[in-house]
Amino acid sequence: MKRKTALLTAAIALVSAAMPLVAQSAPDVLTFTNGDKLTGKITKGTGGSVTFHTDMAGDQAVDLAKIKSASSTTNFVLIRKVKKTVARVRDLETVTGKIKITDGKLTITPDQGAPETVAAGDIAFIIDQPTFEKQVHQKTPLWKGWTGPLTAGFSSVQSTQTSITFTGAAALVRTMPSLPYIATRNRTLVNVSETYGKQTTPTIPPTTPATPDTIVKTNLFHADAERDQYLPERNLYMLGTLSYDHNYSSGLNLQQIYGGGIGWTPIKTAKQTLDLKGDVHFEMQQFIANSGEPDVHLFGSTFSEAWTYNLPKKMVFTESGNYIPGWTENSVYSANATAMLTLPVWKQLAASVSGTDSYISNPAQYYKPNTYTVTFGVTYTVK
Repeated sequence: MKRKTALLTAAIALVSAAMPLVAQSAPDVLTFTNGDKLTGKITKGTGGSVTFHTDMAGDQAVDLAKIKSASSTTNFVLIRKVKKTVARVRDLETVTGKIKITDGKLTITPDQGAPETVAAGDIAFIIDQPTFEKQVHQKTPLWKGWTGPLTAGFSSVQSTQTSITFTGAAALVRTMPSLPYIATRNRTLVNVSETYGKQTTPTIPPTTPATPDTIVKTNLFHADAERDQYLPERNLYMLGTLSYDHNYSSGLNLQQIYGGGIGWTPIKTAKQTLDLKGDVHFEMQQFIANSGEPDVHLFGSTFSEAWTYNLPKKMVFTESGNYIPGWTENSVYSANATAMLTLPVWKQLAASVSGTDSYISNPAQYYKPNTYTVTFGVTYTVK
């Protein structure tokens, strides 16, 4: 009898311990005004809509006016609309609690306090409490918080001539904090791209003794990193930057740039972003060994712009350009421009087409100053 009592007590204890876990994982239920239902989780909200996640349909933005009833099982932070972006978290008007939507009206119930109904026009954003606390009060590790596309393309030809071409690129951005309506403190950008090709052509007709095959290599490499530190309550920021370029097509073995300057973001909306930048830097150019060209050391500047535009159907167009004049060597300057269009395919995968034009005023002897590349590839967006 005692043994049965002990087993019963243990079973009750296990069930009691498991109940909070069951309650915590309980799904949210959203009912539309037409009676249809979705089972999943409310994840966030913007303006007059909330995003509802289901395992089958993924994320769906639903207007509050179309919701008959919905409620969250976890706490959210509701940020009220303000006239401008604020620099400090304490300047935000927030309410924390569980949200409930009834006939298109949203009510938030704090853990302590009376429920409050908030008009759709007064809602800026709704963010789950753990994400808000992590962004505001915790330090994000360096390897987290990165977003941006990773692109790759490959081609191979096997015939009388053989050739192989590989292209790859990464354009990653880390913005802190990433919460809307809170001014950006800092931003880190890392860009890497490479186009490598090798073509082998045999001597036709063959000779005796045999003439070695003709091998032509293409190798274009670019890498840069930038750290932006934003000024309080402004779209201006101080920046530090470095970049490395390698281009066999212009006889350039390595170009290095190290500098600092100032940037401005005149446009920053959900649809598009425009950045304008300028710096003063030290620049060094080294040409391929057999060109006979001397190394170049100079001071110069980089004037650049970068534009991102969100098109319909989740298509994204990005474009950037740089003009790099030399101040201590007026005859030395370079420029480059890139444009890319991504078309969504499935979840975070997209097809992409991009074009890059690079120019250098002082290529190695017998090399052309201009290099143009077009890339068709597959893009994966890091989130």
